[in-house]
Amino acid sequence: MLRMIATRTATLLLFACRSPTPPDGVTVAQNFNTQRFLGRWHEIARLDHHPESVLEKISATYNLRNEAG
Repeated sequence: MLRMIATRTATLLLFACRSPTPPDGVTVAQNFNTQRFLGRWHEIARLDHHPESVLEKISATYNLRNEAG
């Protein structure tokens, strides 16, 4: 019984982790310039959702990952 549950759980996780494909009618951007979006970005506006309502001076830093290592 435990083996069956473990097998089904592993199968479910395997399918949950697969690479998503865009929905019908959605096309992936071509010639996207990643260099243009690297660096620090500051939030200038947002919709206040409860967990975020107390946050101030929000920023995010984007950089490229080394996929080889």
